[in-house]
Amino acid sequence: MGYINRKLNLVTSFNQGAIPLTSPNSAHTKELVWLQSFSYRSIEAPINLAYKFAETNAGSYNVNAGLVGHYLLSSYYEAGRYTGKYKQNYFQGISFTCGVGADYHISKTITMTSRLNCCLINMLKNDAFVNRAPAYKFVSLSLGVLLPSF
Repeated sequence: MGYINRKLNLVTSFNQGAIPLTSPNSAHTKELVWLQSFSYRSIEAPINLAYKFAETNAGSYNVNAGLVGHYLLSSYYEAGRYTGKYKQNYFQGISFTCGVGADYHISKTITMTSRLNCCLINMLKNDAFVNRAPAYKFVSLSLGVLLPSF
């Protein structure tokens, strides 16, 4: 489980029709406004399977693949007078990732772990505020500590 803050720089137009009427930035003019960038704040929940292909006394190495679920909390848009943060709160979809990992044994019960994954297939819903948003792929690096279960 992870909290992700990702910023995308792009050239596309901002969809004013998606702004809630209760927002102070709501507009009915529908003029073309260029979007400079937008930032996603999301929670990602990965489910991975790994194959350990090498092991030493110090640690092990593996390849992994899996699915990542994406839940969008909010987005921040840089779009002239419509710049702002908008709540989203919906499940975006899933991505298929694969990568490599390494584990280092600190002690008999504690292991440091790292994973480098690349998104191969991204099946996320289009953002309602962005017209013709390009599909993006991502690379993620995760570091952690494996503790014994009680």
